[in-house]
Amino acid sequence: MSGGARVWVLADDRAGHANQALGVAEALGAPFEARGLRYNRLARLPNGLLGATDRHVAPAARPAPPWPELVIAAGRRTAPAARAIAARSGGRTRLVQCMWPGAGAHAFDLIAVPAHDRPPARRNVVRTLGAPHRATPARLAAAAEEWRAALARVPRPLVALLVGGATQRRPFGAAEADALAERVGALAAAVGGGVAMTASRRTGRAAAAR
Repeated sequence: MSGGARVWVLADDRAGHANQALGVAEALGAPFEARGLRYNRLARLPNGLLGATDRHVAPAARPAPPWPELVIAAGRRTAPAARAIAARSGGRTRLVQCMWPGAGAHAFDLIAVPAHDRPPARRNVVRTLGAPHRATPARLAAAAEEWRAALARVPRPLVALLVGGATQRRPFGAAEADALAERVGALAAAVGGGVAMTASRRTGRAAAAR
């Protein structure tokens, strides 16, 4: 893209979504502006009912012109707002969406979906091996240096445990946390190593403490 291209990232309030869009924008190497989105109760509605709109976005966070040349977003709730921007720009704004946007997929110029989600075969859909992210070699090297002293105290081999949280279909409370801890502890004991754990904001304090 040219150096003068105007790029927006619609940053969802879920870090896992926002980081995908930010990672794609950073990989482009062009200047971009992150527009943080916050939602109201209308965001609970399916995208088929919302259509191309930002009515589900809190008024203070609703995008306003001048419109960009490119919008990069991720997550179902960003999709209606992205479509609204394209409509208001008279079709000048191109749309790139990470993750399946739900209804209105035809309105996006490019949709990137991990192959394990089994996206439909469409001309505007690209299947990726995994999800986009912001983990560049430079960031990994900086993080390794930052954590070197703390992790040096943990026996090797190192077992990295990344803990998420409950989903719509599966709970994750104290019982699940205990079961996970028992299995990971057994793995660490079997290999003679140690565990480095990090939790997400979805984990919850009680489960993280267990």
